[in-house]
Amino acid sequence: SDRRLPQVLRLEDLLHRGLAVHHSGLLPILKEVVEILFCRGLVKVLFATETFAIGVNMPARAVVFHSLRKHDGTRFRDLLPGEYTQMAGRAGRRGIDSVGTVVVACDGGELPPLDTLTAMMTGQATKLSSQFRLSYNLILNLLRVAEMSVSDMIKRSFSEFSTQRLLGGRDMITMIKRGETKLKNLKQKLVYPCGYGGQTEIETYQKNADDAKRRLCYLVSCILSGEFGRKLAYTVLCTGRVVVFTKTHGSKEILRPFVLCPARVLTFDDTNILVETLENGQVLISLHDIVVISKEKAASLNDLKRIEHEYTIDFTERAAGNVNRDIDIEDILLFDGGSSKLITTSIDPVADLKIRDIDFVQEWRMYSKALNELVFESKCHTCVKMRGKYPDFEKANELQNKLREARTAVSDENLALFPDFQARVKVLKKLGYISKEDMSVRIKGRISSEINTCDELLLTEIIFENLLGDLNPAEAVALLSTLVLQGKSKDEPFLTEKLERTRKDMIRIASNLEALQKRYRVEMDHDWLWKCMNFSLMEVVYEWARGMPFRDICNLTTMEEGSIVRCINRLEETCREVRNVAQVIGDGVLFRKMEQASEAIKRDIIFATSLYLS
Repeated sequence: SDRRLPQVLRLEDLLHRGLAVHHSGLLPILKEVVEILFCRGLVKVLFATETFAIGVNMPARAVVFHSLRKHDGTRFRDLLPGEYTQMAGRAGRRGIDSVGTVVVACDGGELPPLDTLTAMMTGQATKLSSQFRLSYNLILNLLRVAEMSVSDMIKRSFSEFSTQRLLGGRDMITMIKRGETKLKNLKQKLVYPCGYGGQTEIETYQKNADDAKRRLCYLVSCILSGEFGRKLAYTVLCTGRVVVFTKTHGSKEILRPFVLCPARVLTFDDTNILVETLENGQVLISLHDIVVISKEKAASLNDLKRIEHEYTIDFTERAAGNVNRDIDIEDILLFDGGSSKLITTSIDPVADLKIRDIDFVQEWRMYSKALNELVFESKCHTCVKMRGKYPDFEKANELQNKLREARTAVSDENLALFPDFQARVKVLKKLGYISKEDMSVRIKGRISSEINTCDELLLTEIIFENLLGDLNPAEAVALLSTLVLQGKSKDEPFLTEKLERTRKDMIRIASNLEALQKRYRVEMDHDWLWKCMNFSLMEVVYEWARGMPFRDICNLTTMEEGSIVRCINRLEETCREVRNVAQVIGDGVLFRKMEQASEAIKRDIIFATSLYLS
């Protein structure tokens, strides 16, 4: 009867004319027939989906595109450059054709837009992206063996390749230990009697200083990068404005004031500004290094001299003469009168520049608060002992920040998939698959780790709730078919009373699992419930297991023959897995039932031997 299948007869008629079709809905044995005849040159015109072009080395003289759009399972979209190149690359047989011809048919009689064609034919291929996903099966199998942890597996995945490459071949653990020893020795050296306070006060002072620097950098970047308009940026950096910025000189960080020339600010972007100064000509200043932008502007030479004199006095008692003199940063931080005057004469972006952006105003208030605590409230600010110790405290703070970044880089929490791993572990503990104390795998976890063909949690719960116990072999495989069927169909199967009742129990179990995973925020598809269950072929599989011919079961559904064959092939593997599970838990009845079910479905054209092997 298999020889008289409608699909076989239709394809036979096409092949007599030198025509053929190749798509996923064909029976596997018919796809092999088409491939073999095409390689022998007996198929002159082949109508195929892109599956024929991918992974099969079968070039043709010409390739014709019926359309440049495809459905990717979610929506219709244009072909990607890599997809077009893969299919168009089949045109031209090596050693036979001097050139290959590619024809693009105009869908609906209209030419595709030129930009679409250009992007598709000359665009860059899609970058590789990791398809590694955590599963309960993987987690349970790794927990059962001691050779590799889940975090090690995640680190070896392509998704973590870029992160691990940044670490290079460096032994980060050794480097962290060496840095911790160095930090410990440095802190011991910095501990000394102080009249104003101890280590805690100094660390607070350092923290406030870092916070003020970070906030100031953000505020200056917002103003000068043109976020609030280029006109405002040019207003701030106008002729005669005094700008003070930091620079590194040897082991010291120094402050250098500059007066802007009448020429102009030449350029600025998100990170740098290029200014002209009286003494040094053009100077490129990083926005991150700006400390103060003065409120005053010099309108004449006398004003320039006055500003030069006032700012020089403000910076340090020892400063004199040249406005471009380098000043130690601790001088500006420790000299109370100078720093106070410097703060009061700097631009207030809210009051002076009339910036009303809510986020900016909030950040400015936080900066003003941090600066007020740093200068006017901290006792460390006027402590003479801080003058020689401040650079060492900065070194210790910088080392501490680097150690924090290094620990984060090597920690499991830095892995992109680690939150999902933790969420899945919570689900496994809640369901009793692993112990809550030492994460050892229990019997349910051991069973779930043996399941690879379908959703492991759902099948495990089905087995432990004994949904298969009251079913005969044909009904059991009909129920299991819902777990392995892939594809969409609106067919509503006609079921026995027992199967209908079991289907409702199965939906209840799946709904509970979905709610539990959402509760612990496991990464899952929004339609997970109906992706892991598809009832369309329950009746088909039930009748097939009872002995109905393939030709007759095809009349029970609108799904193509190839989809039926794939489903039953996978179903046979699931039966073997459930049989192995029954052996583990010592359920002899379930073991024999799965053996009988496997024998019932394993017959005829669905399990025909491959032509490539015969």
